[in-house]
Amino acid sequence: MKLKIAITLLGAVLSTALALPSYAQEAKPAGARQGQDGQGGEKKREQGGEKREKKEGEEAKREEQKGGATDEQRIAHQMPLYPLDTCVVSGEPLGADAKSFIVDGRLVRTCCGRCEAKIKGDAKDALKKLDEAIVRKQKAAYPMERCPISGEKLGEGAVDVVHNSRLVRFCCEKCAGEFAKDPELSLKKLDTAYIAAQKKNYPLANCLVMGDDALGDGAIDHLYGNRLVRFCCKKCIKEFRSNPDKYLAKLDEAAKKKD
Repeated sequence: MKLKIAITLLGAVLSTALALPSYAQEAKPAGARQGQDGQGGEKKREQGGEKREKKEGEEAKREEQKGGATDEQRIAHQMPLYPLDTCVVSGEPLGADAKSFIVDGRLVRTCCGRCEAKIKGDAKDALKKLDEAIVRKQKAAYPMERCPISGEKLGEGAVDVVHNSRLVRFCCEKCAGEFAKDPELSLKKLDTAYIAAQKKNYPLANCLVMGDDALGDGAIDHLYGNRLVRFCCKKCIKEFRSNPDKYLAKLDEAAKKKD
């Protein structure tokens, strides 16, 4: 009887084991799996980082255009567009004690805190002077011949609007009013026009930061203010932003040699 029971139990165990899936046959060697995950994971993390950086840059730009960015972000974005090297109130040179702040969406710079207080008390005259300087400086190299809203040619009656220290031109007051409702689309058109206008005579065939890396089909066209700067990858944009004066001097030197 005991022998019969033992045989019966052994048969049940064997039947259960045969019914189970063979995980050992499906599993990959641990070393191979770790190697693949490590290489693939690193690539995915790198791609994810670039996507996040691109997304953050685009979001910051949209926030700047819509007026939702912080003052620090607005100042950094508008600084390369600022047209004056003197105080908008006193006319004194902007030295080490210069103040940079935002008024009505525009960057304003003064020589000292006293002049800053005057503008914040009544900014009308200072902003008028500043806007005139922005229009005067940017109009000469303005890249669009047509209104970004209507597509009509810009004639003598064109309307000049300063938006976040940037000149945007329209065929009429109506189009200027439409722009104010949603600036993003018109500013994208303006970006494209600036890039196209400067790309034809861009003085470097290699990345401004890396130097030896040729600018291929995947090159990044970046506007610093209204100036085109070209890079081999997103990482180089971050390096450029850490010291733009250094790299712009290099670009200026290359332009001189080309001329």
